[in-house]
Amino acid sequence: MPVFLVTAMCVLSCEKTGHLDTVALRTNDIEVYSQGVYSLTGSFTGTGDKMITDHGFCWGESAEPEISGNIIRLGSRNSEGSFSARISDLENGKTYHVKAFLNFDDRTYYGDEKSFEADDNQMPPVTDIDHNVY
Repeated sequence: MPVFLVTAMCVLSCEKTGHLDTVALRTNDIEVYSQGVYSLTGSFTGTGDKMITDHGFCWGESAEPEISGNIIRLGSRNSEGSFSARISDLENGKTYHVKAFLNFDDRTYYGDEKSFEADDNQMPPVTDIDHNVY
């Protein structure tokens, strides 16, 4: 009898986790693209062959940005993978918060929040021929 209960619990919990719970969305670290321009990247898996209605990045000076605020829309797509955008014209010295977002099956998913301080004097790292980063 105990074996049956364990099996039944597993089946019930496995049924409870549907397709929507398998979406994995990631916000990658923000990188300096050029002076005053920042590169945002994200990636997602778990959407199968269903159409993504929109994806991109939401951002702002306040923590926990959402799509109701500042947003970079990258539109629909029908494949999993990575995506990127650039952001510029930010106020020097301010801290900004960014999250990747994904609209799928009438739900909005958010990646982890990343934050960075805008610095117009910051330059991207330079990599030499031996792959040393400066």
